[in-house]
Amino acid sequence: MTNLYDETVTILESHDKTIADIEYIGSSETKINTNKALELMKKTNYHSGYGGQEIAENLMIKGNGFIMTRGEYDGSEWWDYMQTDPSLPQVERDVKSFKANIGWDSLGN
Repeated sequence: MTNLYDETVTILESHDKTIADIEYIGSSETKINTNKALELMKKTNYHSGYGGQEIAENLMIKGNGFIMTRGEYDGSEWWDYMQTDPSLPQVERDVKSFKANIGWDSLGN
């Protein structure tokens, strides 16, 4: 079993963030009081492995320099963490195409 609060703290810590960095919990349609949401998360245990998705797919957390959204594949679920103020390269590269030649290519290749 996975505890939603513990999972959230672990993801935040892996990106040098804490619960104190959270500014918003909810969805694009619904804001939830942060303290109430955190208390509810502490009580929420779920199976994060394959099967049916148990946590609302539109749950998101926005914070100081980041946003977290729920990821899911075939019932396996997790937090996706995205930095919203990334350090971006200042040197331009000559990119000839946005299409991958043979799967899994990136712009750096």
